[in-house]
Amino acid sequence: MPSIVRQGEGPYLEFKSSLRWDMAESRINRALEGVVLKTLAGFLNSHVGGTLLIGVTDNGEIIGLEKTIKR
Repeated sequence: MPSIVRQGEGPYLEFKSSLRWDMAESRINRALEGVVLKTLAGFLNSHVGGTLLIGVTDNGEIIGLEKTIKR
């Protein structure tokens, strides 16, 4: 596991499972794109920025982008 993932989420590091694939409903959910954009906007509006990792669950499991890319 990469060291950045081992750090866990915090004020400057956020994990998102997917850009638009809803894991719970097994379908594309465009509302998730808005959640990702809000996270990015928050980082861009801060003085220190931040890092968003897509394809990583909240508990740090790396699940990749396969479902997001295929759809």
